[in-house]
Amino acid sequence: EFLYKLAQFGNDSGIQHSITITVDSLHYDSNGNGLWLINGLKYYFAVTAYSYNPGIDVFPNNLESEIQIITVRPHIPDPGITLEDPGNVILTKSGTATISATVKIINPDMLTGHNYEIFFNTQDYISDVNGNWTKVFAKPYNSLIPNDVSPSTLNFAISIPGDGSLNITASLSVISPDYDYADGVKIDFPTGVTINSAEPYSGCAGPVIAGQSILWGDSSQSKYGCFQSTADLVMNVTGTLPFDVNWTIYDDALSSDYPQYFVEIKNAYGTATLGFPKVTQKQWGVKDITLGTNVLENQTVFGGVDIEFGNGPGGSSGLLGPNVGTDFMIQADGLGFRIDAGSFSAPLTFDKITYNGFTVASNISIGDQNRFAGYNISEFGALGYPDARASTSFPLYGGVGGTSLIEELQKDYELRWTGVKETITIAGKNVIRVASGGSMATLFGASLYDIKNDPANPNPGSSNPFLLRIPFEVWNIDDNQQVNLAVWHRQGDLSEDPFQEWKEDGRMYAWIINTEYDDTVPLDITAASTTANATWNVVFFSSEFYQNDIIGLVYANPIQPGKDSFTFSTISKKYSLQKAKKDVEKINVFPNPYYAKSTDDLTSYDRFITFTHLPVKAKIRIFNLGGHLVRVIDKDDNSQYVKWDLLTLHGYLAGSGIYIAYIELPDLGTTKILKLAIVQGIPIINYQY
Repeated sequence: EFLYKLAQFGNDSGIQHSITITVDSLHYDSNGNGLWLINGLKYYFAVTAYSYNPGIDVFPNNLESEIQIITVRPHIPDPGITLEDPGNVILTKSGTATISATVKIINPDMLTGHNYEIFFNTQDYISDVNGNWTKVFAKPYNSLIPNDVSPSTLNFAISIPGDGSLNITASLSVISPDYDYADGVKIDFPTGVTINSAEPYSGCAGPVIAGQSILWGDSSQSKYGCFQSTADLVMNVTGTLPFDVNWTIYDDALSSDYPQYFVEIKNAYGTATLGFPKVTQKQWGVKDITLGTNVLENQTVFGGVDIEFGNGPGGSSGLLGPNVGTDFMIQADGLGFRIDAGSFSAPLTFDKITYNGFTVASNISIGDQNRFAGYNISEFGALGYPDARASTSFPLYGGVGGTSLIEELQKDYELRWTGVKETITIAGKNVIRVASGGSMATLFGASLYDIKNDPANPNPGSSNPFLLRIPFEVWNIDDNQQVNLAVWHRQGDLSEDPFQEWKEDGRMYAWIINTEYDDTVPLDITAASTTANATWNVVFFSSEFYQNDIIGLVYANPIQPGKDSFTFSTISKKYSLQKAKKDVEKINVFPNPYYAKSTDDLTSYDRFITFTHLPVKAKIRIFNLGGHLVRVIDKDDNSQYVKWDLLTLHGYLAGSGIYIAYIELPDLGTTKILKLAIVQGIPIINYQY
């Protein structure tokens, strides 16, 4: 019997690892609606994957995989078992990242009851000459190797900056069973390679470039080497790939002072062929905290996109494109996992702007016409610059730079408009200024005039930065601290009457300096302390404020491996003997009556009825109404089902009639009696030879 019906429309939703089906599309109620899935009934699903190309000149425009037949049998929990309800798991977030994740119970029967952590990490991969990618692992200190530092290694990776040179990173792993460290590392390049530079390594002398060699540290056998575990040594050279380099790791001879550990003073040597790249992937995984093992690793799908598609060995999805669908989940331990949103990249501009607690889009005009307040706040990105960081724009106006630390750039700020304006006359000129409230900011320049002539300058004739009262305070929300602001008057014009010290209807440039607020001394915009704490640029195209308004500048918090994570707990299935005894009342048989045939019959020869909700062990004796034993069925497995093929003890087809099933449950110390009816159809003779 076939039922032809449109079941679904195709869509480009990506690869999905699970689907939820609740309706039996083959059985309907009186209104034509599909019934709920029937417990105990087997359903067969034909599953394929397909691709589609909408191009009008493409033929064929679709490809479909071979059918995979999946058998599913819905059922209630096994006798005595209590399961966690399916649905989302509550997660506890640690760290500051702007990130969200979903963990969903897919199979309650597989839950372990363990505690878990979703972690974030980076993973390096190196390619060999054949383009095969392998993971780079930091080798742990190993006290069992019968040697000194000779098992230590260097792994090399190359990137090409585009100027004809090569950036090389040598990843050092110091391995020494006799507890030695390494005094130094020397790398020898072949003739024809030019060494351009090498970066210092903290705590070690050098590097010293001599001819074709670079030496970090030394070979002095100091007995307290500066390389103690792992290190990345960075250099830049010019040469034609591939080429070989020789390297030496120098033993610091520490163990020579400890005879019980000393083997010998022995350096590590090696040769490496350079010519193929190293990549670093950003990943996530899941750790079973209870067992201390990872159940998922190297996952690269964030928000439905495989962010490492095409990078080195490629991403975890293994697809031919980066988009896998926002519902994509990867499964382990009966759970589905998904990272819904999050990024490893430090922010480049606002994530959002808030106005009196309400979120508004960034870089737009906001305000309240009923109160005559209006703001148009943006940043240098709106003016064609790559980002809003102070490090990008501050130097263009006389500053030295700005911070690149994620810990600083992810902090949020509020502009609290508390200023009170007044109009006064200074040296015969009408001036609108902030009389009280607000805060003191450092005015360090202007585009249309020299600040030595600014009416607010306490030292007329001097172009040095000075403190100017502005109509708002700047607060670091993360640190709950008022901070400083450096201001540039972009459109202020001394010929205007009145002159606005803070130009509400024109452009003002500002840079947030995340240092404790000081209303007594102007900022030194070239000082190292200013550079280290200059975070963001803010452009005020207009700022016709209303007192007590609050503008929030919110910046995305990137994922920081080792600092950001989610933790959660699961509840495993629980067995109760008392509940198992109570569940005996659920034991049943279907179809009952058996009327000539059943939708479960596979062929005319393969007829059966099914006993349900049985515990692991059961003995079923089937009698006719005359008390004669017809059949004995022994069950000893984890399924809650067992079939009777409608044959007697002697292999004959049971006749139509009423039967009694006497079910013994030895583990529960109880029994169950069922009545069942069989109505046979036209008999089919089964000849046996």
